[in-house]
Amino acid sequence: MNTFINDEDVCSKLVANEAQFSNNQAVNAKFADDPSFGSEFLGGQNPVAVFSAMTDNIVWQFHTMYDQACNEDLQSNLQQYFQGIVDKETALNNYYLALQEKYPELITP
Repeated sequence: MNTFINDEDVCSKLVANEAQFSNNQAVNAKFADDPSFGSEFLGGQNPVAVFSAMTDNIVWQFHTMYDQACNEDLQSNLQQYFQGIVDKETALNNYYLALQEKYPELITP
């Protein structure tokens, strides 16, 4: 993890070669301020500049230990809905059930 956050060379390669958004603010600033950097897929737009500007609005005070599992379980269950495997109500019920199994202390609808 340390490499993917603190190694500016590795982070720069991920941005330049893999279209990743870095966890390194110095690397993000370098690419955000580079007028020659852009995504061919996005018609030349610089996604790092857009994402970097949005990171100033992230509020961590409401971050919880449940966030990652909640996000992953929601995506997994909605994917089944979008693929037509289950209806919307079943997808949501499956999501709530998965959360209750992992975190019985949470109150779900």
